[in-house]
Amino acid sequence: MVTVTPATTTASGSATPNPVPPNQQVSLSVTIGSQSNSKQGPTGTVTFKDGSTTIGTANVTPAGATTTVGASGTAVLTTTFATTGNHSLTAAYAGDTNYAASTSSAFSLSVGQTTTTTLTGSPTTISSGGSVTLTATVAATAAGATSTGTVQFMNGTTALGTAQTCTTVSGATSPTCTATLMTTLALLTPPAGPNRIPTPRVLPWLLPASFVLLVLLLLGLKRVPRPYRRVYACASLLLLAGLVAGLAAGCSSGSGGGGGTHFDNITAVYSGDGTYAGSTSPPLAITVQ
Repeated sequence: MVTVTPATTTASGSATPNPVPPNQQVSLSVTIGSQSNSKQGPTGTVTFKDGSTTIGTANVTPAGATTTVGASGTAVLTTTFATTGNHSLTAAYAGDTNYAASTSSAFSLSVGQTTTTTLTGSPTTISSGGSVTLTATVAATAAGATSTGTVQFMNGTTALGTAQTCTTVSGATSPTCTATLMTTLALLTPPAGPNRIPTPRVLPWLLPASFVLLVLLLLGLKRVPRPYRRVYACASLLLLAGLVAGLAAGCSSGSGGGGGTHFDNITAVYSGDGTYAGSTSPPLAITVQ
């Protein structure tokens, strides 16, 4: 008797559009992946849940393996959400004879009137350890109740302080709130990657090399015929001046613990509230030097 062990699968879910207004259709999708090289992909059903509440089920459409991708399957459920706020969703694949069951990691859906978040900073160029004032403006895309909630300012994946209350702006043409944070940005470690603006560094051999060159030039001066000594001395001084200038430039730009000028990509993340969906601003580059 031959025992067939079902192939291991992975499930990955998403929601489109996201955020979505209340009672507007949204597509919940899941991709079932595997390492199987079978021409028959996963079949069966996927159950979508909002927390512990079942939303519905969808049939899996199989896809056989290719030369680069293992056998897979997809399932889509179209539904609506009446309750505003952030919904934590999961997709559970039931498995079949050839493929094992799996459950996706939680993926978030924000339900509410859509918003846009913009971010400004003043100043946008600061010295290491200097302060910058960040202001986020959250505007609803349709008329409605007053927008509330909080805004978390982020430096990449690092939170800048605690979330700030989004304060209503009176007299705006659409529901709008703002949040402000004053923070400092410093060059604590040498930045890496595309955010670093390279600056010159002092080469460790430059100072001793300059001293050795000076000694050799002085010794060589005695061997130069007297008529040419003035030319030799002038050329030597120009060479030494160039080395000293390079050394000075390296010291001024490479000293300290900052590791060079760089820019930080700051974003503002609006949490949303009972009426409005959350949103994230485009990144704002703050130059730290």
